Amino acid sequence: MGRWLSPSPGGILFAAGDLDSGNIYRVPFDSKSHKVSGDVSPITVGAGYSFSPSASQDGRIIAFDVGNNLTSNIWRVPIDAANGKTTGEPVRVTSGLEVRNSPSPSRDGRRVVYLLSNPKMAEIRIRDVASGKELRLTEAKDWSAPVLSDDGTQVAYRSDQRENSAIYVVPADGGVPRKVCDACGRPVEWRSAGRSCCSIPAVLREEIAGSST
Repeated sequence: MGRWLSPSPGGILFAAGDLDSGNIYRVPFDSKSHKVSGDVSPITVGAGYSFSPSASQDGRIIAFDVGNNLTSNIWRVPIDAANGKTTGEPVRVTSGLEVRNSPSPSRDGRRVVYLLSNPKMAEIRIRDVASGKELRLTEAKDWSAPVLSDDGTQVAYRSDQRENSAIYVVPADGGVPRKVCDACGRPVEWRSAGRSCCSIPAVLREEIAGSST
């Protein structure tokens, strides 16, 4: 069964398997017909549990988690956006014994936003991949699902795990979070708001989730 659905340009990313061997896959998807348009391609292969995939806006970088319920870390892999095939080996981005999940990479792959959690707290962080420097953006709750905007200036996240949770936005360089909508679910991508300066978070369509289980 597919889990952790996430959009990528021209396709859908998902995780499948179990705690002994779970991997990331991509399937071409026609957004107009809402139908699968090709064969499933593996992004990761091997033992271990990979989950929570997320693609950059141009589809050239995919970030994902490797771990279990006790500890997990973020990896990334380069992708040919035209065909969804990997062009290199997975590279580890974070290390440690805490749970780091729900990564969202920037378009250039230089930064990644993710959720860090342990039994005492949860928070959203943004990390410079090259230097390893991190900035704590805000307190969060488990499965807040942060999503970095296309221009890398803002991060959207949901308030909690409920389907009707509110969505907040916080500046990627730090600042005060602001609520942008009530009872609007989980943010999964940013869409351009016409010719205006900003973007709005979008919510995963229920029909896509239902067709992939």
